[in-house]
Parts: sequence; C-alpha cells; structure tokens
Amino acid sequence: MIEKVKEHFINVSLTVLMILLALNTGLIFYNRSVMIENNHLQKQTEEVRKNWTNVFESDLRRMDLGLRGFALTKNPQILGPYYDGARDLPITLRRIDSLLEVQKMDTLREKFAAFSPKVKDYLSYGAEMLAYAQKDSIADFVRLLNQDKGYDLWKAYSPMYSSILHYQDTLLEEARTRYQDALNRNVIFQIILLLISVPSLIGVIYRIRRDTKARKRLLL
Repeated sequence: MIEKVKEHFINVSLTVLMILLALNTGLIFYNRSVMIENNHLQKQTEEVRKNWTNVFESDLRRMDLGLRGFALTKNPQILGPYYDGARDLPITLRRIDSLLEVQKMDTLREKFAAFSPKVKDYLSYGAEMLAYAQKDSIADFVRLLNQDKGYDLWKAYSPMYSSILHYQDTLLEEARTRYQDALNRNVIFQIILLLISVPSLIGVIYRIRRDTKARKRLLL
C-alpha cells in the first residue's frame, strides 16, 4: 500500500513537473517580450524628450543667436544657426505630432495643433527681424526685439512641455514596474520548480534503483 502511494506521488510529481517546465518556457518568452517592449518604450520616450527639448533649447535658440549675432556684426556667416534652426523647427514639430499620435495623447495633440500656428507666426516674426537687420534698420529691429514674442511662445509651450515630461516619466515607471514584476514572478516560479523537481527526481532515482535491485534478485 505504501509503495503504491509512493509511486502515485512520484507520477503526480512528474506530471506537475512537466507542466511547470512548459509554463517556465512560456514565462521565458513572456519575460523576453517585456524586455523588448521596455527597450522600445525607453527609446520612444527618449525620442519624445529630445524633440520637445529641441524646440526651444536647439531650434529656436539657434535662430535667436543667429539673428542677434548678425544684427551686431553684419557677418552673413553668423546667420548659419538662424537658417539651420528655421529649417529644423518644422521637422521637429512634425516628429512631435507623430509621436503624440503613436502614444495616443489625443488631448495634448489637439493643444499642440493649436500651438503650431504660433510657431509659424514666430518664424515670420524672425524673418521680419532679419529683413530689418539686413537693411540696417536697427531701430525697427530693436522695436520687434522688444516685443519678446519668444517669451509669449514659451508661455504657450511650457504647460505642454511639463505635461509631456510627466507622462514620459509615468510610462517609464510603469514599464520598470512591469519588468520588476516579471523578474519577481520568474524567481518565485524557479523556486517552486526547484522544490517540486528535486523530490520528484529523488523519487525517480529511488524507484530506478529499487527496480534494478529487484531485477538482479530475479536473475540470481
């Protein structure tokens, strides 16, 4: 009776072990998909931050430096940053809009769509300042400069910028949590697998040895 119970226990343990091995394989593939998704999300959030930051810290700043430098020196070469910024800014805006669509941020995308015409107005404002600087109409250049439309543009941009950065931080934190949960599940699963597999294998080894001894006794 006891031997039958032992054999039944071993058979059940081996069955459970095979099921756990199959589940473990599935868990490995799941963890891999989580890692791939996290890497993709990290690259995406970095791209979002880069483009939103570039609007003011790169594109508009280059335009501003080029204009002011040219107005002071009348050196056409100094206009290089201005033209580069004016060229890159629309590209940056299109990238931002595309990323907002990918991340399904419809509300912010609507606000950004309302912001884009203000950027175009600022480009026209910069072109007008450049025209005055090229004609050496410094009084008109200073008059436009004192309007400080860049600050007005920043006031419209800043709330969206803060919102997008907060959202990216949230996405990254959620991704890290999912990844950590996957790692924790994997550790727990491996412990369970070990606790079941070791007794099962010991039982199998015991039964094999017992059967071997029994066959030897029959042969004697």
